[in-house]
Amino acid sequence: MNLLVFDIKEKKMGFPIEYLERITENDKPIYPLPLLPKFVKGILNFQGRIVTAIDIADFCEIEDVDRRSYLLISKNSSNIGYLVKNVFGFTEVAKDSLEDAGKFDFSVSDVRFIKYISRSEDNTPLYILNIEEIEKFIKNSKNWGAIYEI
Repeated sequence: MNLLVFDIKEKKMGFPIEYLERITENDKPIYPLPLLPKFVKGILNFQGRIVTAIDIADFCEIEDVDRRSYLLISKNSSNIGYLVKNVFGFTEVAKDSLEDAGKFDFSVSDVRFIKYISRSEDNTPLYILNIEEIEKFIKNSKNWGAIYEI
């Protein structure tokens, strides 16, 4: 499995690259919208498309105040972009090294948003996000009130 690796508050996270259309520096203005959950930072214009900017740290309920430097555009849903702080690059993870995330406790709002965990040589965990579940959650505004107060 090929992953794009980034961090949230010193936790290494990854998105499978087959779910990403584009990775770019976040140099575009984000226009906030009222009455949305904290993780929805607003909208931005990306190459003529209106994209909803989702802060992955806020979505996972991990407090991280640093500026989000990169925008990851989803391939599945061309109107969603994920804001992340540091992108470390790409890595390949062997399928036999993946552990099911359901058997671990983490400080992430909901375990269904983490698909697998892989470990590096020094036993540091790499949390592989379940982008399909994240996008399903984001697209259904009825979910927002269950976790976030609007």
